Amino acid sequence: MERNCIFSIIMPIYNVESYLRDAVSSVLAQTYSHFELVLVDDCSPDDSPAICDELAAEDSRIKVRYISLKMKGLAWHVTVAWMLQLETIYTLWILTIRLIVHCLNKL
Repeated sequence: MERNCIFSIIMPIYNVESYLRDAVSSVLAQTYSHFELVLVDDCSPDDSPAICDELAAEDSRIKVRYISLKMKGLAWHVTVAWMLQLETIYTLWILTIRLIVHCLNKL
C-alpha cells in the first residue's frame, strides 16, 4: 500500500512559451496525483506568464509564483514533503512520480 506521499514539482519559467503547455501536460498526466505543480516565472518577457495563469485556472494543483531577479532560490515556494524540479524543455514519462513514490516507500 502506498503512503500518502506528496510532492511539489517546481518548474522554472523564463521565455518558454513554446514548451510550456507540453511540459505542464506531462506533469498533469501523471498516474500519481498527490502533487502540486509550482510554476515559478522569473520576469518572462514572452507570453509565458499569461499561459501560466491560464493553466492554473484550469487545474487547482497548479500554483503560479512570480519572482524578481532579486529573490534568491525556489525553496520558499515548497509547501509539501518532497520536491522535484523539472526544466520546462523536458516532459515527464507518465509513471515518473509513481516510480519515485514506489522507491521512497522501500526506504
